[in-house]
Amino acid sequence: MDDAGNVLADNGGLPVLVSTDGVELMIGATEADLFHMLRFGAGVDSLANAGSPITNPFPLDDVEMHWNWNPGGGYKSFVMEGTVDGQGFITHAAANDVASNVIYQSGIMVDAQGVSTAGNVIRIEMRVDVADMLNGLTLPAGPSMGTASFNRQYMEKLGTGSPFTIE
Repeated sequence: MDDAGNVLADNGGLPVLVSTDGVELMIGATEADLFHMLRFGAGVDSLANAGSPITNPFPLDDVEMHWNWNPGGGYKSFVMEGTVDGQGFITHAAANDVASNVIYQSGIMVDAQGVSTAGNVIRIEMRVDVADMLNGLTLPAGPSMGTASFNRQYMEKLGTGSPFTIE
């Protein structure tokens, strides 16, 4: 978006699967000189959450991000697995119900001032600070799945936009 809130480039609301693999995506085209803000949602909204990974187009064809043991549960919105301070950590945030938006965060705004649109390709690197996202939250002793309180809390923190930065 520009500084007046006009949309400069749009991917048509299509879902984007992001991983730590540094995936590059084409979002759209613009004639503007500078971006001011990026606006996006985090998670899987109820419209995209419906359907099957067998019949849905990319990126909703990813069977690893679908609750395959509960087909009516839809997709996982955010997955983290690892170790924090020596404690095993697993969280799979999901709505648990294809009609629910309880996990989805819409309208996230991230400052993109200073990102130049010069040249044929505009490269924006967005990072999420997981330490900021989890700050003040108590890690659960066991796996945290679906709409568990911990999952709702960190997804709501993502919804504020504060853990995101653009380089």
